[in-house]
Amino acid sequence: MRICILSVLKELIVNVLNCNLDEFKRKTRDNYISILQDHLLDINAFVRSKTLQLLASIINENCLPKDKYLILLRCAVEKLNDKSSYVIKSAIQLIKTLIKLNPYSCDFSEKQLNIQMEEQNCLLKNIKHVLEFKLHSDINENMWPTIEMDLTSFLDHFFENNSLENFSHLQVFNDIELSEVIVKIKNYIALHKYKEAVEFVLRGRVTFKNESLFKLQNEDNLSIQFVSLLKNIWFRKNANTSVVPNNLEEFKNTTLEELNLQIILTQSKIEYIQACFEYLNIIRKSLDIISKLFWNTTTESIEAIEFFTTAYLFGVPHSQYGINCMLKLIHSSDTNVKEAVINSYKTIYLDTIKAKEPKKRTIEITTKLLNLVKTLSITNREAFKILLAEWIKNKTLDDDCIMLLWSWITKSATKHIENKYFAAFFMSLIVGAKPGIVRGNMDLLIEYGLCDVYPLFNYTCQILDEGIQEDFTRFHAKHKIVHNIICVVKKSYNECNVQIFNDVATNAVHMIYKLTVKPDVTCLALIKTLFDMLMMKKIKCDSTEKNDKNFNINCNLLSKFIYIIGQIALEQYFYLENYVLNELTQRVRTKYQTIKLNMSKNQENESMYDSEAAEIEVLNNHIRNVYERRLVCGTGLLSYFSKYIIKSCESNYSDLKGSAILSLIKFMIVSSKFCQDHLQVFLNLMENTENSDQTIDLIIGFGWLVVRHPNLMEPFTDKIYARLTDKRYIVRYSAFKTIIDLINQEMFKIRGQVAGIARLIVDDNETIKRDARNFFGSIAEKKNSLYNVISDIISTLSNPETAVPENDFITIMNYLLPLINKERQIESLIDKLCMRLKESFDDTQANYISYCLTRLKFTDKTLTNLSDKIDHYTDKLKNPKVYNNFNLIISTSSRLAKPTTKDILSELSIKIERIVQDEHFAVLHSQKTPFKRLTTAKKKVLKRSIKKCTDNTIQALQVKTTQSTHSKVKRKLKIIDSEEEENNEHLHRTRSESKKLKAKIL
Repeated sequence: MRICILSVLKELIVNVLNCNLDEFKRKTRDNYISILQDHLLDINAFVRSKTLQLLASIINENCLPKDKYLILLRCAVEKLNDKSSYVIKSAIQLIKTLIKLNPYSCDFSEKQLNIQMEEQNCLLKNIKHVLEFKLHSDINENMWPTIEMDLTSFLDHFFENNSLENFSHLQVFNDIELSEVIVKIKNYIALHKYKEAVEFVLRGRVTFKNESLFKLQNEDNLSIQFVSLLKNIWFRKNANTSVVPNNLEEFKNTTLEELNLQIILTQSKIEYIQACFEYLNIIRKSLDIISKLFWNTTTESIEAIEFFTTAYLFGVPHSQYGINCMLKLIHSSDTNVKEAVINSYKTIYLDTIKAKEPKKRTIEITTKLLNLVKTLSITNREAFKILLAEWIKNKTLDDDCIMLLWSWITKSATKHIENKYFAAFFMSLIVGAKPGIVRGNMDLLIEYGLCDVYPLFNYTCQILDEGIQEDFTRFHAKHKIVHNIICVVKKSYNECNVQIFNDVATNAVHMIYKLTVKPDVTCLALIKTLFDMLMMKKIKCDSTEKNDKNFNINCNLLSKFIYIIGQIALEQYFYLENYVLNELTQRVRTKYQTIKLNMSKNQENESMYDSEAAEIEVLNNHIRNVYERRLVCGTGLLSYFSKYIIKSCESNYSDLKGSAILSLIKFMIVSSKFCQDHLQVFLNLMENTENSDQTIDLIIGFGWLVVRHPNLMEPFTDKIYARLTDKRYIVRYSAFKTIIDLINQEMFKIRGQVAGIARLIVDDNETIKRDARNFFGSIAEKKNSLYNVISDIISTLSNPETAVPENDFITIMNYLLPLINKERQIESLIDKLCMRLKESFDDTQANYISYCLTRLKFTDKTLTNLSDKIDHYTDKLKNPKVYNNFNLIISTSSRLAKPTTKDILSELSIKIERIVQDEHFAVLHSQKTPFKRLTTAKKKVLKRSIKKCTDNTIQALQVKTTQSTHSKVKRKLKIIDSEEEENNEHLHRTRSESKKLKAKIL
């Protein structure tokens, strides 16, 4: 009915009260809009949602007064926090409409608004200056004739009986400027306060003795001389008006009325620009809220995507942040969300191109995409790669754009070298979906890409890596590609900082092993060359002994050398495990396949198959033995440098230690023997390293080692969980992401250790907090995964030795426990919690566990079970907080409860009260529960009482059996009042209002 009436009001506003309105109709329209606005607070979500839609329709019809836009925008932003997804969706649509049809500016450019504001403020200041100058001149000339007569009369009378000697007692001015004194004198003259004006003149004479303005020719005819002096002061120009305005000529012929009108118009423009700023600030606030909806329901995600698309197209500042955030949704399992992201980026970057000529359009599209690529974060690059693959698959991205990129990479078509290597990076994202374009342009890549422009070199290597397939014929060792790569490595070894060299070395070594024959020989020669260069850079310095020389290695070069040693070891392992073993295995299979072809079916037997399998097994063992015991262990070249890697991990030189840590991890990945021998060194580094980047490398390395050597690393999983409590948020986040990856790969099982992740639900960092919540939300969907660990999480977080603060515990449980919604799981969890409550020996732990019970949904069966297990928590009811938590369970379960449920609650209530009385326990007034007490639904038992209490006993709680007309069960708390107990031996009872606990999800 309300929706119907509101719809009628909307139709009246649009079709009747739309234009040429008199005062009465205008007020009527405004009243109708106010009624619609009031229903944004309607109790029903559908009414709120419909109201937002109706307001959007009114705006689309251009029937909303301009002064209402800002008000409605504020209301719409408030509705973004509504509980209902329908309301949120409608609020987003309304804000989208307010952006499209905003009455303040077609362009949301902050820069342009600032320029306009500065211009108008400057203009207003100038006009006021001119007006003040003109007013001052006119006033002085027009007023003095009327003042002079009265002033002369006053001075004649004043100096008849006074001389200057009578005023010698006047005090000088302190901390006051001459200009201020003159202004005050002029004000006194204008107000006809001549005595005060004369007094200020006399004080000015004493204070400013050298000021000619206050000097008199003699002391004769004082009245005439003071009239002349005051006249000079009156016509003296103020500091504000002493300077003639620069634009006085511009307003020379402008009247005062016109100047006043100009001021009013300028002030109106300033108010308009200020309204634009306020409108823009509210929209900016909405961006932050809507960006958090990307990870909500499908409907909200799609609405958020469409909103940011509109905001970006209309030039709303900071909307690019939302565009970048939505790119991650390309990984969504929901097809509709993924499709919405693809269409959004297509609309923004492909469909909005204004150029009609094909060539200009291609350049404009490519340039726009290239600017996007420059802003991509590392996490968004993979997402954008998937987006490009979809565009290429659907032929959305033209081949002309790809050809233009090739021209930018290989020719001098670009004005800036930065565009050249970003074009190469862009191409590296494309070739994954279209690898065939690499082979046709291989020579161009080798010639123009593998050069000493290091970013271009790295991106060219990525293009080759993505575009080269497994059936590629490898280059020989003397090919130009090898020569170019080696030259770039050697040059960067001498010239670049450690980070740039590490990137170059990583890509170079990978290309050598992927594209060339005998890459181990090539890399061995490279190691010798770099080692010789290192030794040539020794710094020779005298030691304390005369004949001894102390040689110090250049730490910068040593850092680079140690890094490339580790990278070569890792690539050699992959080369042996993948390429060499596959080649040898294929040869064995080919050999036996040939034998089988030459034999008849009768001659074939099982022994031949066994021989083939045995030979392949021998090859596997041989390759395994090579990288396990000979590659980084034993007497090989790489193993020779392992001791320097270990030693460098203790270095105080940050770059050297960082490179050594990375190489140590790679050596440990290669060989389980090396890993076992140096595992303790690795763990000590992970615990004690203060450098955040190095700690992150160690955490990521721990994840690699778990995948590579799971049995070896399994006893030390607590080490990485311990990093979740690190003070550095970036370290906590890295540990969290590593653990999640290992869980997703099923390398880690979801056990009680995930309590460490549960702590992150209340982390200070918003990203960690959000991802932790998403993690538990995802595992809650996997059958019993969350249920299996929730009791362990509760135990860990409530353990007195490792307990979290109470507010944090409440926040965590308010999020986790509602995720368990299967009845059988809840029943079992209640049993577990009762058992843990029985085993707890700490008041805080008992309070935490009992609070968890309040967050579960009870049925008749679980309430009966809770009542039957009362012996598990009898002694815990001495704790007032535990007692109040059980009262909360009873109060919450009693709402709209069935009669059978009320019977169970009454029985539980009576049991609890008996225990409390038997234990001589009463809840202090300050600890009283804020929830309603229970009155039983049973009418058989009219009243229960206990014998008269003595001085050492407490009277039992009397339970009345009257049933509420609203079928609600209420529960009474007893409070001991010490004075009443001594005087009257009587217990007072109170009632408290029940309140709902809300699980606040940040």
